[in-house]
Amino acid sequence: MINALGLLEVKGFTAGIEAADAMLKAAQVRLLSQTHIPPGFITLIIEGDLAACRAALDAGAAAAGRVGIVISRKEIGRPETDTEWFVTNLQKQNQAEINPSANNIKPKKTTVTITKQDKVDKVEPPLISTDDKTTETTETALLSFIAEHPQGRNITEIMTLFNITRVAAKRLLDNCISQGKLRKRGNRYSLVEVTK
Repeated sequence: MINALGLLEVKGFTAGIEAADAMLKAAQVRLLSQTHIPPGFITLIIEGDLAACRAALDAGAAAAGRVGIVISRKEIGRPETDTEWFVTNLQKQNQAEINPSANNIKPKKTTVTITKQDKVDKVEPPLISTDDKTTETTETALLSFIAEHPQGRNITEIMTLFNITRVAAKRLLDNCISQGKLRKRGNRYSLVEVTK
């Protein structure tokens, strides 16, 4: 059980390193995770006693403010069990993304064929292969990738996995939505829940 959480978000890699160093030196806290979000946002999550988290966040925010920009900071005393579960799973997900071999996660291989567009004023040709077998394999890989995350995936994650352009990913996702396999909420795509 986590006694208290501290969250500090800064802009700039150097500010993130400086803040982490200052927080860990200032109080008896442990760095649970760090997340890098392009374009240069770093989120640091610490845990310890509430007073230690506050002291560490004060030191980290001051240090980060000297070399970068502090976006936000928050301490949470005695976090609810769901919040604790979210933070620990976020930590596991970050470690899996950094080192996939540590959790025996093997990257999925998929085939996506992309054709060039000749003229802008013509009807745009399909960017995903129209071969039924390739499309079916790609959709199956996409659906299994989205199913791995309870909140769904965003288009950037899909573009990265399949190594395709935004337009190609959008077409693939729209095709799955039109077939009733996926739904879109905000910027996330998730599987459609089948009710019996």
